[in-house]
Amino acid sequence: MTVAADDADQNALIYAETKDRSAAEIKRDAAGTWPALRQALEGVTEEQLARPHPDHPEALVWETVPGLAGHLGAHLMSWFMDAGDMARAETIARWGYELECSLLPEGPKQADAKYNLACFYARAGRVDEALPLLRDSTQVNAELASWAQKDPDLDGIRDDPRVRELLA
Repeated sequence: MTVAADDADQNALIYAETKDRSAAEIKRDAAGTWPALRQALEGVTEEQLARPHPDHPEALVWETVPGLAGHLGAHLMSWFMDAGDMARAETIARWGYELECSLLPEGPKQADAKYNLACFYARAGRVDEALPLLRDSTQVNAELASWAQKDPDLDGIRDDPRVRELLA
């Protein structure tokens, strides 16, 4: 698989490579990912896991796993929302948030988790629940504040005066 420079490009590459595959194929391949991860980690030392990530030096290598779980949660949440299953979408959004927050206790590392949960609430039209998460995440991570100004996940609440003030 090709690796792109940023998440949007990487998501586009993954989509292009998998869009014509059946759900059965994807589920079969997905079943092998955790055993493959376990096998890859068997020979890795604690010292190696505590090194800066080669592509994201602000994070440690081990932090990739909870981050991937949160990323997966965001995609599953969107999938359930697109299918009209709001209850399952919220369950998955909260799962990703709680997993990342429990494994990545530092404030800056929780900003993405808070932002993703805010996006769920925004897409669900629940501005009162989205706003504090959005405020917390954008105060910690200025890049999220910039992204929030154009993120389509926030389109449904962007006209709320409290959100406009926050993103101004």
